[in-house]
Amino acid sequence: MVKDMGTGHEILKFATGWEAITGTVTSTGVEAGSDGRKILKAGTILGAATNGKTIIVDRDKAKATASSDAECVLLEDTDVTAGETVAPLLTKGYVDLAKYASGDAPSSTLMGYLKANNPMIVFVG
Repeated sequence: MVKDMGTGHEILKFATGWEAITGTVTSTGVEAGSDGRKILKAGTILGAATNGKTIIVDRDKAKATASSDAECVLLEDTDVTAGETVAPLLTKGYVDLAKYASGDAPSSTLMGYLKANNPMIVFVG
């Protein structure tokens, strides 16, 4: 079951000029919160769930990543408690770092991995 967390496109810096694809997001590596739900927050950087594949080209499943396979950014909060679910994946646009909750912004290393794989996503703020 997909639960809409109501966040919309809050991570975007601008309302226009962005592009997204839909993709299947896995619960791999996602820990449940105190309420028992596994929520990936908008702005989470995603990489392919299968080694050697890509999300954008091969339409492979996506998982949260902190490594060099970073390709896109999760556009909305996504509940993966019940397992895989379809979600919007930002492939082009400006992400506003000021819109991340304190301590949730990606590291400069992770943003560098994403920039190397997909220079059409730019972090500002």
